[in-house]
Amino acid sequence: MRRARGSLGEIDIVARRRAVLAIVEVKACREVSAALEATTARQCGPIARAAQLYLARHPALVTLPVRFDLMVVIPWRLPIYICGAWHPPV
Repeated sequence: MRRARGSLGEIDIVARRRAVLAIVEVKACREVSAALEATTARQCGPIARAAQLYLARHPALVTLPVRFDLMVVIPWRLPIYICGAWHPPV
């Protein structure tokens, strides 16, 4: 697990669990709905491009299915993890 930065964007967390590569966006908000609203197509585009660049730099991972997840951090609560929270724009 680690943060990946590139010229195309930034990925907060890249994690592999078994045969799935998770690209995780982390949002700190007061409510889950605010985090979902903040994860817009405009923001997801650079994350998807950064994921493509990450995969180009790590060819051993290219065969894995990629899932885009969201982790919501709310003050004084446990983080909420949403698998498959969004899909990259086409």
